[in-house]
Amino acid sequence: MRNLTVAVVTLAVLCGGCAVGVKHKYDHQELDLGVSSAESVEVGVLDQRPYVLDNDKSPSFVGLSRGGFGNPFNVNTESGNPLATDMGTDIVSSLQASGVKAKQMDLAPTLGPDEARQKLVGSGAERAVLITLLEWKADTYQRVWLHYDVSIDVFNREGQTLATSQRSGEDNLGDGGMDPPSHSRKAVPPAFKAIVEGLFHDPAVAAALK
Repeated sequence: MRNLTVAVVTLAVLCGGCAVGVKHKYDHQELDLGVSSAESVEVGVLDQRPYVLDNDKSPSFVGLSRGGFGNPFNVNTESGNPLATDMGTDIVSSLQASGVKAKQMDLAPTLGPDEARQKLVGSGAERAVLITLLEWKADTYQRVWLHYDVSIDVFNREGQTLATSQRSGEDNLGDGGMDPPSHSRKAVPPAFKAIVEGLFHDPAVAAALK
């Protein structure tokens, strides 16, 4: 019995070590957004996650990786950039690769949605795209879960809303087996890609960006 207890504790400690220092890659993700437009587009991502707004977590926070006893360790972006920055860069790079005249505007989390909209519309671009993060957090223990609540709004240069769409959920990204942190590194980027692509593939959004 004592040997079994020691083995369990040892395994828990080892798993805890595996959970420390985990990072998820969000930068340099190629997205298929299905947008081909002659219009200029200004893109901004606004991080409104409550734990970022109250400074409990940094803007680069993207989830939790739990040790053998379920104790949580913060997961951050691999780049060290804010999640909003990496997401915006991926979107703009993908739009540019499709021939769209797209630019990125950094939006501080302290901005409200109306202020963010005004800043984007004030850029003078034909279309302004505002991505708002209300939730984005992976949670890894034995399984990997992704909690998210993300919206997109498209405005014309007069500030009128042309389209809006939203994606939210708590997705099970699979069992990590003996190494859940490694599984999370592989599973989260494709899930991120699918969610962002889904926002842009919404028929109303696609029509607004033509």
